[in-house]
This record gives sequence, structure tokens and C-alpha cells, in this order.
Amino acid sequence: MKTRISVIIVDDDHNRSLGIRNFITTSFDFLDVEVAVCDNVHDAVAEITSRAYDMAIIDLQLPSRSGSAPEPKGGFMLITAMDGMRKSPLSTICLTAYEEIATDQGSRFLDLGIVLIRYSAADDGWQRSLQASVTRTSEIINRMSAVRYNCDFVIFCATDTEFETISSTFTASDEGLPELLKRTSHRIKSVRLTLGDSQVRSGIIAQAMRMGPSAAASMTACILGSVKTEVALMTGICAGFASKCNLRDLIIVESAFNWDGGKLILEDGLSKLVPDHDSHRCSSDFSSIARDALDASTISEIVKRCPISQSQIMPSVCRGSLATGSSVVASEPSVASIQQRERQCMGIDMEAYAFYQTIYSLPIKPRHFGVIKSVSDFANSEKSDRDHAACLCFASNVAKEIVVKLLTIT
Repeated sequence: MKTRISVIIVDDDHNRSLGIRNFITTSFDFLDVEVAVCDNVHDAVAEITSRAYDMAIIDLQLPSRSGSAPEPKGGFMLITAMDGMRKSPLSTICLTAYEEIATDQGSRFLDLGIVLIRYSAADDGWQRSLQASVTRTSEIINRMSAVRYNCDFVIFCATDTEFETISSTFTASDEGLPELLKRTSHRIKSVRLTLGDSQVRSGIIAQAMRMGPSAAASMTACILGSVKTEVALMTGICAGFASKCNLRDLIIVESAFNWDGGKLILEDGLSKLVPDHDSHRCSSDFSSIARDALDASTISEIVKRCPISQSQIMPSVCRGSLATGSSVVASEPSVASIQQRERQCMGIDMEAYAFYQTIYSLPIKPRHFGVIKSVSDFANSEKSDRDHAACLCFASNVAKEIVVKLLTIT
């Protein structure tokens, strides 16, 4: 199995960044390399903040923003910004076209944990130096992964009913789980899945100790800290907003935010919550791949497997954000308040934000990760569990279809 490594190249010279990209993606048979390119400091900071990269390759002279002139200390501006990031790369390489800088400043950069490479199109010395750095980074990744249990997919949920419903959708496996996972307080089951080409893939179903963001974060960190997997998916039920979706609709959660987090202040003698605007997203291609897997005929076939009457409205697939909080919501005023926070918000749950936030804190992430949930109520005074069984069945079968799609393209 190839080692997966993600690299961001930050260089305003298109030909140079293209040459570096081609070299990295074609020179390592043992690596599966993913490359992103930015040409200025501002865009690079946004990109590195949004996801974790294993390696950053940075030109020392960079524009601060797109369209502006390169600045002699542009690369240092980016390095300084990266220094305080939670998602800073495992290794950083700086490029310079000036031999005197490479010679005089090389040791200073090494003291900072940065490799300084002189780039010249006239010789291939930069390729040898870069090859050594990429190889060292891949070795670090392999050492970090060495003690982990390998499987193809992990599906996370929050309740006993969700766990039982999801587990029944897959085939139980007799493959033993490692002792480390057996000792966790979370509920775990080993399953398998046969793809269309008869390949058998292994997976885990994991249930948190209880509902809520704290338990979801604990479960995600515990499992993905011990398991190396291609796909991590959370599924189950949520409350939807009646203005955005119908009962039993499926929400592909492209992003999630914490609706009850922020700062409590005193205003006019009353406590007021100033909300935290932090949010986290699914992996870059999860939403589009999940949507492609769920055409009308697939949805129709899934509905036939579930206790959903054919006379009822056929579930739709929606894409948007969820508001995550630590409380069950059954209040129209609360719904109205949350909707004001985010126009693209489709509903409310208790786990999605914590799931995404925890994954982004991990040093090694699954290739694909996302949340899908079925709308079982509208978070109002009529909230009940009447539609839970049908929604759970629908979400579980959809999760299986998405896992098949992701593993097939992977």
C-alpha cells in the first residue's frame, strides 16, 4: 500500500511550481501524492488553515496577495503565520534562486526545522535535495501509522438504535479487533463489505458512549487515532428546518458549526451569547461524490428496503450545513435564532461539528470523511420519535451506498 502524502507548493512562478509539482508526482513509486498550489501568502494561509498538509514547499519571495508584487520577505510572512497554526505541515522546505542565501542562511533555517534549497532550472541539484526531504517526510508518516490498525472504512454513530440499524446493513465480520480498540469505552463492531468486483473490504461500526459533541469528539479521536482508514463517515438522524427540507430527506453535511458555543456577555442587564463563528467542513470531494452516488433510481431502491410508504413524499438529497449543540432542540424560537446564524444551515444535530473538528486536529486524516443525516423531525414542539426507524434505515443504507462509491474510486 502506497504512503499518502499531501503537499502544498507556494510560488508565484507558474513554470517553477509546475516543474516541482511534476517532479513530486512522478518520482516516487511508493507514494500517493496529492498537491495543491498557491501563488501568494494570503491564499496559502487560508488553504493551510482549512486543511492539514504533510509538506509545504515555499518560495522565499512571495506576493502578499494575488496580483501584487513579490516581497523579499513574503516567504517569511507565511512561515510566521504557519508557526501558530494547529494544522502546520510536518515539514517545510524553502526555495531560493540565490546561491549566497542558500549557503549563508542554510544553517539558520535548519535551526528552525526548515530545509533551504537553492532552485535553478540549469541543474538538478534541487531535485536531489527535494527527493531526500520528501522521502524523510514519508518515513515520518509511516512511523506515525505503524502502530495503527488498518481497515477500509469506519462508520460513526451516536445511539444504540443507530448502531444496530447500521450494523444490520453490513455483513458481520469475524476479523478480530486489536486489543487497544476492545478496551475502549465506545461500542465497536467489525464488519465487511463486498464491492461489485467481488473485492471484500473491512470496516468498523463505532458508537459513542452517549449523544452530544463531547462524546462524539472522544469517539472520533479514539478510533481514528488507532485506525488507519480510507473512509470515515458519520450517519444517523437530525432535526431539519421545515423551510429547507422535508421529513426523511437526507442532508449531506458540507460544513458544521457550534450553535451554542461563544461568549456570554451582559447587555442591558441580560445575559447574551456572542456566537463563535468557527466551522469545519467535510473532505474536499466528499459532497460531490456522495451526491453522484445517490441518483433517483438508487434512492428509489433504498426506499424499498425501508419502512417508508411509497405514497409518502420520496426523500430528497440536500446539501448544506448543520448546527451542532449539546442540547436537544424542540423550540421554534431556538430554531429561528439558529437559522439567523447561517443561511445555508439545513438543521440541527449534536455531533457533526465535533466529528469534523476532531478529524482536522489529527496528524493523519482519512482520505474521505463526511457526515450524512436523515431528517426525523423539525426541532419544534411536535418533536417525536415517530419517524426515527424509517429515517435510520434510510440513512444507514445511504451510508452503505456512499462507502461503496468512495471505495470504488479509491
